[in-house]
Amino acid sequence: MDGASAHTQFAISKWVNDQLEDPSPPCEIPTPHRDFDGYPSWRSDPASGITGTVYLAPETVYYSISYPAPDQTGWWEIGELPEALRGDES
Repeated sequence: MDGASAHTQFAISKWVNDQLEDPSPPCEIPTPHRDFDGYPSWRSDPASGITGTVYLAPETVYYSISYPAPDQTGWWEIGELPEALRGDES
C-alpha cells in the first residue's frame, strides 16, 4: 500500500475512526514492541474523525496518538484492513 492515494488514506482513517467508535472498540495497548519504520503511515486528516497516525503493518492496522504530556502516546491495534480498502496504490 506504499503510495496510497490521499483518498484511500482518508478512507482508511475513517475506517479506523469507525472501529474506535464501535460499541466494542479495540482496547488501548502498551506501546508495541516492534519497529514501524518501513510500514506505510500517515497523519490523519481531522475531517476523518481522528488526528493521530495510522500504520499499515502487514497483518494489522495500528493507530497512535500523542497525549498532551511530553513523550506519552496511546496505541491501538485496530485489526485487519478490510479487502475493500486494500490495493489502491495510485
